Amino acid sequence: MYLQLGEWENSQATLNDCFNLIAKIPNNQTTAEITASVLEVKGQLELSVCKPESALDTWKESGQIYKKFDNFIGFTRSSINQAQA
Repeated sequence: MYLQLGEWENSQATLNDCFNLIAKIPNNQTTAEITASVLEVKGQLELSVCKPESALDTWKESGQIYKKFDNFIGFTRSSINQAQA
């Protein structure tokens, strides 16, 4: 919601909170896919603050995670996001 409201700092803080929480969970496929979802939002934030190169790199990272676990829907969504950058 912060992202849609243009509250970039709150968006970044919330993303950091998400990454910190994920780091406390044992690594498995579900954790990786949650990380990929958070990375997608991070990419949207980066694109919104005029950092398309960072957004592209972030979306590539999320796409690699989705591909590793054969999540073709997530991979496709990440690929579409990359095209926007």
